[in-house]
Amino acid sequence: MELYMKRIYLMMPLLLTSFSWQANGASVSGTIDVSINLVQGCVINGNNAVDTASGIGFGSLDFGDVPAIFTEQDAVVNGGSATGIEVLCSNGVTPTFTLGTGLYDGSVAAGSYAMSNGSEYIEYKLFTDSDRNTQ
Repeated sequence: MELYMKRIYLMMPLLLTSFSWQANGASVSGTIDVSINLVQGCVINGNNAVDTASGIGFGSLDFGDVPAIFTEQDAVVNGGSATGIEVLCSNGVTPTFTLGTGLYDGSVAAGSYAMSNGSEYIEYKLFTDSDRNTQ
């Protein structure tokens, strides 16, 4: 029995050495190069846009369900911000918004916009303030 115990004690250091060798052999180290190039731009309704970007979707203008005899209806541009279009730009970038003519604007009074269902037009105006003072 004593001889058997000596063999076990002799084999234990050998087994422990082989386990620790496997653990050390699986270790790998290295480096990762990291870089970033910051350019001027804006975040529009939560989406990144570089300076001079174009063709950006600013949202939609939905007047909802309105009776055909309405005289006035308010709507806000739905574009990801609860208050309309949200723009945050880096230093040195001044956002410029230009509202061009739409497809049917020539069918209504000057300074107004129009939407159409084919043969009939509904006139609307766009304001930058809730008091409707600035178009």
